[in-house]
Amino acid sequence: PRYTITDALPYDRPHTSMAGFALCPACAAEYVDPTERRFHAQPNACAACGPRVTLRTPDGAELDVADPFTEVVARLRAGAIVALKGLGGYHLACDARNGGAVARLRERKGREEKPFAVMAANPVSLDGLAEVDDAARAVLEVSWRPIVLLPKTPGCDAVLPGVAPGIRWLGALLPYTPLHWLLFHAAADQPAGSAWLGEPQPLLLVMTTRRWRGLAVSPTWCCSTTARSACAATTAWCACATVRRPSCAAPAAGCRARSACRPPDRRCSRWADT
Repeated sequence: PRYTITDALPYDRPHTSMAGFALCPACAAEYVDPTERRFHAQPNACAACGPRVTLRTPDGAELDVADPFTEVVARLRAGAIVALKGLGGYHLACDARNGGAVARLRERKGREEKPFAVMAANPVSLDGLAEVDDAARAVLEVSWRPIVLLPKTPGCDAVLPGVAPGIRWLGALLPYTPLHWLLFHAAADQPAGSAWLGEPQPLLLVMTTRRWRGLAVSPTWCCSTTARSACAATTAWCACATVRRPSCAAPAAGCRARSACRPPDRRCSRWADT
């Protein structure tokens, strides 16, 4: 994750997206004390001085809501497309069971037929939609959370219209950031304890990255974990102040154009189309 918040080298707080968050006295004391485990931990922050979750409109205006997570869940169920902050950039998400929302997302991304992947709270939430054997479950639950191709079960396309049309496989992944978990927790009506983590949850989300420079992608709402993020109305995409440091051989230019990669490296998030 440190690569996703780094603007420049060396890796010091002023060169990261955390530069905009002044440390409170307690966090500052930890940061400068060599005996503390958080000594020079560049992302060090707490509820008093760190990022907070906000819900914003496409023009960047922050919405005054009691709980952004329950509000986002309600809007997703109503058919909205939401930009969710990830480790680095944003995912565009919509209710996978809402054919109209999926169709609008396809239109905005210019993605006519290429299948989408869905995020489920746990493997058991995929019952009735895809075959999840022990091997597939093990891969789904590894820490890096890959997208796993699962054989569809009969009726999957009727329940998830337009998600993965015309193929026998459904791409699925599980939550991997705190924002994801809090969103699914809100969808489960925020129960106490952890028993809900092993129970089927109805919420299934289409999760897709924005296209190159956000072209043709306009989220309905933006749920962000950093106050430096904004939704730019002129370009119609959620612009994150965090810059992912490219892994290619020529990162000096920030790899904001394809020509900056010499040779082009598809591992670079600024180079990839999707």
